[in-house]
Amino acid sequence: MKIFFVGLLALTLLAGVTFADTAEQESLEESAEATCVTERCPGQYEVYKCCGKCYQETCITNAVKCEKECNPGCFCQDGFIREHQGGRCMPKRMCDIYLRRGFNSG
Repeated sequence: MKIFFVGLLALTLLAGVTFADTAEQESLEESAEATCVTERCPGQYEVYKCCGKCYQETCITNAVKCEKECNPGCFCQDGFIREHQGGRCMPKRMCDIYLRRGFNSG
């Protein structure tokens, strides 16, 4: 019974820390976006953010440790993902097709 209680307590604390980190990031993003001077993004399905992640999710995403929490730049719109780092934005559901095509091309 003690093990169950300790496990439940640890899980509750972990959830609280995760929620606090998320709330802090959203607060930073909101304050940066409020004073933001937007720029035009060259790619289709891109939107400019004054406070975005330090990396962008790609079809082949690796975990990245960020030095800064807010990074200005062009980011894929919701529901879209980069083909590869620096590549164009495409619908997330197309990643499997993109990856198969890339591995089958030689």
